[in-house]
Amino acid sequence: FFFLMIRRPPRSTQSRSSAASDVYKRQHIFFLESVLACALVSFGQQLAWNEGVPIDRLFDEAKFLYDLLKHEFITRQSLQTIEDLQNILNFMERRGMLTQSNNKVKVAEQSGDLGINYLCSLLWPFIDSYWVTAVFMMSLRKSQQGLTKAKMLEQVQWFADTLYEEKVLVHFESCSMDTFKNAYEQFKEMNLLKTDTIVNPKTNTTESVVRILAKEEELKKIEEHISSLQKGAFAKTVNSPIDIARRSMAIELPLISKL
Repeated sequence: FFFLMIRRPPRSTQSRSSAASDVYKRQHIFFLESVLACALVSFGQQLAWNEGVPIDRLFDEAKFLYDLLKHEFITRQSLQTIEDLQNILNFMERRGMLTQSNNKVKVAEQSGDLGINYLCSLLWPFIDSYWVTAVFMMSLRKSQQGLTKAKMLEQVQWFADTLYEEKVLVHFESCSMDTFKNAYEQFKEMNLLKTDTIVNPKTNTTESVVRILAKEEELKKIEEHISSLQKGAFAKTVNSPIDIARRSMAIELPLISKL
């Protein structure tokens, strides 16, 4: 059997994202196998399908993704050591999804593509959501605009909706408010941002204002790392929608957070 993982109960869901979110709240997915599949294909055609990815490099990439999405699910198994990775690899090899040789892993010929694609598709919507949040944080860092946490999450969702309508994002589930909230908490744990409590002089009430702690270079590195795990890596295209969107947003970033 696959290792099962259950989506954590959401904190709250806005109406626009509730339908998509409910799908995942009810679903059990093969989380650890999906993490490995996404990590493997992120190395691209030459390594993942032909030469093979060294196990130590695969572990680093899989551990990054596992830690990134830890707020999304409750898991019975973990991915903390090379031994944990090896157990999952052995299982997936028995299922005909990948092959191992000389401490390298690659997608199995003929039988591997379908299974790997399926496993990746279970996590790609979440990865997209975290990428959108990271891109928005880059914009917020540049503009130095003060936003409350609620307002920031609202604008992140608006940004994701726009990218979905423009077909840059292919999954409506990537616009889930629940996932954006979890992404916010994860980036907070990574010390990329923090929430300051201030008093609004107009209303005499307290508000939580988001402050980006990470430098622009660090945010860009995180964004690029997450982007490498998106569907574009599996599609193996030269000018993927994700790359086109990033080039466009390099010009528009200062404007996004002001909308």
